[in-house]
Amino acid sequence: MAYEKARGRRVGGQTADAGFQIGVSRTFAVTPDEAWRFMTSPQGMRLWLGHVQSLELAPGTGYRTAQGTTGEIRTKASGMQRHWAQVLGGISGALRAVR
Repeated sequence: MAYEKARGRRVGGQTADAGFQIGVSRTFAVTPDEAWRFMTSPQGMRLWLGHVQSLELAPGTGYRTAQGTTGEIRTKASGMQRHWAQVLGGISGALRAVR
């Protein structure tokens, strides 16, 4: 990708096969379970994805938000929860070690 960007074939954020991608992060003082419960609540889903009528967190489930954003769930909900629990738990442990 760096080669293609250096030669003007791609711009920042452009991926090889998915179009464009961005990332934003912010840290909150919550446990992984608290974060997961919030992110999968109706309020959390609206903040995460936009307004969706309903969304089953199962692989292959497509969605379209009221704002026109479309997507597809590609990971089992339990797998996503496990992943985020590990990520957030690791970050939490690292922060405690620094203090």
